[in-house]
Amino acid sequence: MKLLTFFFILILIQISSFAQVENIPADNYVYDYLKVLSVKGIISGYDDIVLPLTKRTITKYLEEAESKKSLLSDNEKGLLEKIKVKLDINGKDTGVIFTDVFPSNLSLLLSKNKSKYFYSYKDSSMNFYVNPIIEDKFIYSHDKNSDANLLNFGGKFYGTYSDWFGFYISASNGFESGDRSVAELDQQVNQSFTFNNTGINYFDNTEGYLRIEKGKIGLEIGRERILWGRGINKVFISNNAPVFDFLKFNAALGIFSVDFLHGWLVQPPNFTWDTILNAYVKNKNPKYIALSRIGVNPSNNLSFGVSQTIIYANRPVELAYLNPFIFFESAQRSLNDLDNSFLSLDTKYIVSNGMEISTVINFDDIDFKTIFTEGFGSLQTRYIWQTNLMICYPLLPENLSVKVDYLMIRPYMYSHFGIGESLTYTNNGYMIGPNLQPNSIDFSLIFNYIVNPDLIVSVGYDNIRHGGNVYDSNGNLVRNVGGDVNQFYKLEDSRKTYILDGILDVTNKISFNLEYEFIMGFYLGFQYDSIVYQKSGFENKQENNFWGVFKYNIL
Repeated sequence: MKLLTFFFILILIQISSFAQVENIPADNYVYDYLKVLSVKGIISGYDDIVLPLTKRTITKYLEEAESKKSLLSDNEKGLLEKIKVKLDINGKDTGVIFTDVFPSNLSLLLSKNKSKYFYSYKDSSMNFYVNPIIEDKFIYSHDKNSDANLLNFGGKFYGTYSDWFGFYISASNGFESGDRSVAELDQQVNQSFTFNNTGINYFDNTEGYLRIEKGKIGLEIGRERILWGRGINKVFISNNAPVFDFLKFNAALGIFSVDFLHGWLVQPPNFTWDTILNAYVKNKNPKYIALSRIGVNPSNNLSFGVSQTIIYANRPVELAYLNPFIFFESAQRSLNDLDNSFLSLDTKYIVSNGMEISTVINFDDIDFKTIFTEGFGSLQTRYIWQTNLMICYPLLPENLSVKVDYLMIRPYMYSHFGIGESLTYTNNGYMIGPNLQPNSIDFSLIFNYIVNPDLIVSVGYDNIRHGGNVYDSNGNLVRNVGGDVNQFYKLEDSRKTYILDGILDVTNKISFNLEYEFIMGFYLGFQYDSIVYQKSGFENKQENNFWGVFKYNIL
């Protein structure tokens, strides 16, 4: 009987302390924090090639950091404690606004050391949280001498059932006042169908997912921001394109890992004339993306992987591309070679505590015969090469980290023969990878400094060079150098391609970003962007944009 009682208590403890399997959003600063701890050698096994991660996974790394707390700087210790409170890891540093003592507990809103939920529920098998989405963003454009204000509000509901089922729902609606052209400097507004196609001053957004995770295996269906790649510029999925619906699978098997995603993309609609209705009818043709990566982590300092990507369109979902364990290129040939496939290699190595290097090479097409006859400059050899470097303490002063990124995108990369954007590496006209056209080189540099646990400052620099196609005064294409994702090569185009050939565009951008959390969950932000555009044969153009942000955000 005592033995049975012991096992019963053990089971109750496991149930009441279940790990949470909802995701922490991919843009959360916890990932930058964990990255620094990984490069410093404080936590082991962390890899950010695919984000977001679950709260369970992040908690594991934070617990490891807690066990080595003596190796952290004072600011890093303070940030660790803050993140633990935000993620409700201790389960005691939280406050709930709407309870049976409302409104007397409204003072919780001003608490600097408590995470705040407008409503939460917990029992032995389930917890969930309800929080508002509140953000007010002011943008001033110096060159336009005009401004815009963006007020965004909504709500989100998220949580975990038992230790295997996570869920998330969010919806928001924003209102713009001021200059519409200035408002479009904001990515969400710029990509909003409501704002741009209806002409009204509203922009909306919704995300949500269901996630099942048991042991080392996870399955998710939904819509949220996914980041896939290394360094500053994510080669596979960046934050540039609109979020899309997906089916996602991941598994960790010893030193091996598998990540898979099948996404439902959008291509611009087409219009056909209906003789019965005597009007144009709008149609949406389907478009999809599938990615699969097998990773190997032979040690805490070394990781490498092989990835494959396929873009296909204008037909129902292919079962072959829902299988993460087959070779997509071979499968697409068996399907009559209708699709756009990519193959890539990536590696990450922590050289010493305080320094990490990583690289990615992604092939759109490679013909080994033409390499020997025409060299790597052949239009049949299209690829991306990226190298990243991250440095932090002890090679730099405490609380300072530096990221360096070199990215080269060969001519015609991401483009493909087809109708419209059906097979290009785009989602609704926006690049899925970096916000760069093919035939470009980008050198990026970011300095991050933790001033204190409440204040983080970053300074960034970008030098982007792009070789553009040559057009005449009437807008007709005169010479194709592979500088436009929507212009694939034709028979009359040169077989040789040279990086940055064509009309050279140079963009230099300096960004300053400051984010201050004056009360836990409440942020004030400031951003300044200075951008100089230089184009061959044209006068230089400069933009100076100022951003001020107030927002409420727990996660």
